[in-house]
Amino acid sequence: MNERIAVLKRRVLESRGGAWSFAGTAIRAMNKARLGILGTYHSFMSSRLNGMIFASNCYGYYCIPADAKDRPAARYVIAGRIWERETIECMLDHARLADVITAGAFFGDALPALSSVAPPDGIVWAFEPNPENFRCSSTTILLNDLKNVRLANAGLGAETGTSQLITCDFTGRVSLIQLDIEGFEEFAILGAAKTITRCKPRLILETVPETGSAAMALLSNLNYSIVRRLDSENFLLAC
Repeated sequence: MNERIAVLKRRVLESRGGAWSFAGTAIRAMNKARLGILGTYHSFMSSRLNGMIFASNCYGYYCIPADAKDRPAARYVIAGRIWERETIECMLDHARLADVITAGAFFGDALPALSSVAPPDGIVWAFEPNPENFRCSSTTILLNDLKNVRLANAGLGAETGTSQLITCDFTGRVSLIQLDIEGFEEFAILGAAKTITRCKPRLILETVPETGSAAMALLSNLNYSIVRRLDSENFLLAC
């Protein structure tokens, strides 16, 4: 098993700056390694490569930026645990219904779980503007062979102002929008106004828009309200 993991690491190293051409071999190696990993001590603990830390929990395998190893989400996953379990479980309940939008993907800690419950034609649309986080979340997607995840190196906002800022209005059916974007939730909500109005998805927000703001006015007009608090930092809203 250690030899297989070493092969995987070498493929990751060789792919840096490229087109992630190692995916097929890496996934095959990971699928074989799973037989010896599941139900045992998480094997990637403390495995490091070129600024990346590899870890696993019950949902899958992860590539974590080494510089972020002391952040709470990273610490939990490195220890083989689930960060914000209540939030993840709530997301899974609604990800089974249609497409999901998740912004602030970080290293992709929620992506394997969301991918696993998506309907046959469902897509998990993920966004991460930070280049290093994007690199690691891209690797997380490849490690788990998540064919129904679409990841963009971009943030969400009210307008498409630069190549790294886009709106999140979609033509498909969306059952959940989850935003963990450092206080910019209001702008992302305004950028998704058409989708929210049409689909009325559940919203999981780290920061609820302030009373009197344009985003809160939109949500109030659609009869959105806070259903409950999730973990210590997130809020579930529904109409």
